[in-house]
Amino acid sequence: MAPRRWRRVGGFALALGILGGLAWVILRQWRRLPPGALVPNWWLVAASFVAFRVSIVAVSLRWRAVLRALGGRLSAWQAYRILAYAALGLYVPGKVAMVAARSYLSAREGVPLRVAMLSVLYDIALNLISAALVVPLWLAVSGSGVPGHYRWVSAGVAALGLCLLHPALVSRVVRLGGLLLGRPIEVAGLSYPTMLRLIAGYLNVWAMQGAAFWLFVRAFCDVPPLYVADCAGMMALSLCIGLLVVLAPAGLGVREGVLTGVLSLSMPLALAAAIALALRVFLSVGELLNVGAVFLLSPVLSPAGRVEPPPGGPPCQS
Repeated sequence: MAPRRWRRVGGFALALGILGGLAWVILRQWRRLPPGALVPNWWLVAASFVAFRVSIVAVSLRWRAVLRALGGRLSAWQAYRILAYAALGLYVPGKVAMVAARSYLSAREGVPLRVAMLSVLYDIALNLISAALVVPLWLAVSGSGVPGHYRWVSAGVAALGLCLLHPALVSRVVRLGGLLLGRPIEVAGLSYPTMLRLIAGYLNVWAMQGAAFWLFVRAFCDVPPLYVADCAGMMALSLCIGLLVVLAPAGLGVREGVLTGVLSLSMPLALAAAIALALRVFLSVGELLNVGAVFLLSPVLSPAGRVEPPPGGPPCQS
């Protein structure tokens, strides 16, 4: 218990330290910002909110596709509801709670527990792999001051990433994820054509999230439409690093620090920090509203006679 408690304390200390540093940057450089720079275009903020909600639907559908490839079955609504509830587990250091919540809630819906956990691990692995593909593609087309001689190298790395989607390699990543979570499982391999089909869905989600983030940045700063590629790459990079730094709950602080760094390539540092912090609040509020909407709609959209599982609680007794 003691090491776990210290990890949680360390995670929150890391997050608060980075967030505090970003807040200090904003206060220190406040006067250097253009007048009204921190007053957003609220219509664009609203459009970004809708775009992010649509991307969350796409996230649930891509996970459902992985589940179906492994032999599990969930309706689109069930997948969306489970994802909404389980997303709250991201705010617990270690990322274990999110995996456990999605696996448990899927099992409550009739999916074998092993298949449910395997689908979540595959989802995380494919999300990281797709993000690793998006980042070099972003660098290859970026207009944010990336040196030109690195662009072809970046495109080559992305092409190499497609080769690394071999089922044997992905299976090893999934198996490693199970070991890190303390729950070794037998991994079912997926064919290479299936991997390519699934990864296409993940790349589509990154494009959608890049567009949603572009709308949010555009609400504060005049950026061109081609900046969408930069926004997709920034989101992918921050998610990768936020997931890999397991101490930080939901990548709190780490993702904001990464976003601030890459945004500052094309805007003042204080404005970049303000956008990164505002995005965290924006997305967290969206997740809470999402959970509330799912909770209210569940009695209407769920099959009659079923008892809705709460976001947490003791497991069912068989």
